[in-house]
Amino acid sequence: MLGLLAVVGLAVALGIGFAGFTVSAALGSGSAAVTQAASFIFFPLTFLTASFVPLELLDGWLSVAAKFNPITYVLVAMRNTLSTGWDATALWQGFLACLLLGIAMYALCSLWFAGKDAAHMESCLHSGAPPLLDGDPWGSVKSAPFFCLGKVRPPNQAGT
Repeated sequence: MLGLLAVVGLAVALGIGFAGFTVSAALGSGSAAVTQAASFIFFPLTFLTASFVPLELLDGWLSVAAKFNPITYVLVAMRNTLSTGWDATALWQGFLACLLLGIAMYALCSLWFAGKDAAHMESCLHSGAPPLLDGDPWGSVKSAPFFCLGKVRPPNQAGT
């Protein structure tokens, strides 16, 4: 039972890292199409791992790619836990890989977010109104004029 919880925890932690990747693509591009395409960039990383063959049996460039791919360590931890039982070393490596992936992706999100219209955010903070994007929750940070609860700023001041 504890092993199953560890596998679910690894899956959730990997999902959080993956979410950080797509959120950073969204913040960096401001485009829904680029955000959707980011999923297709992340997806091949699943196949550059030891998902179908143990890491020891891989050779050449695939072995090198798998060793640097954090998903490898997550999948090895999950496989070992489900097939052979509790493997503390593999689980720690899997959770560490998820943690590093999450930190890297959310650091990238923070960098993208920090570059977005800081002056506008400052003006919204001073007015006491939360910033909204063109009244549209799906609006793009770069393409939509900013609102502060009905207080419109012209697009040229919003960084567009």
